[in-house]
Amino acid sequence: MQVQKDDILFLIEGCKANDRKSQQLLYKQFYAFSMAIAMRYSRDDMDAADILSHAFVKVFKSIHTYNPSKGNFYGWIKAIVINESLSHIKARHKFSYDIAIEHAAEPAMIILLSAKLILPN
Repeated sequence: MQVQKDDILFLIEGCKANDRKSQQLLYKQFYAFSMAIAMRYSRDDMDAADILSHAFVKVFKSIHTYNPSKGNFYGWIKAIVINESLSHIKARHKFSYDIAIEHAAEPAMIILLSAKLILPN
């Protein structure tokens, strides 16, 4: 279902006034579009849903900054979803650098190997 530009602008104005019904309709209108973007950046549906929830919070908090003369609303939402996806990836990678103890080299072994490379036989 294609929504007219005037309908989207009407929903945006409702969202600026914190109208819950307008927020719900805007969310429903842009859910599939935004989810497709989030899925490109996520590992699974749960990650994409997490990205989307954070992105729509940002959309509703910053909707007053949207200026139709600077671009269409699809592009504005797309930028927010992509930025939230990248933030999600960065946060996920902060906690994914665990090294199993059995795979970590012993410090003494590293020193011994270094010494064998430096010292002649």
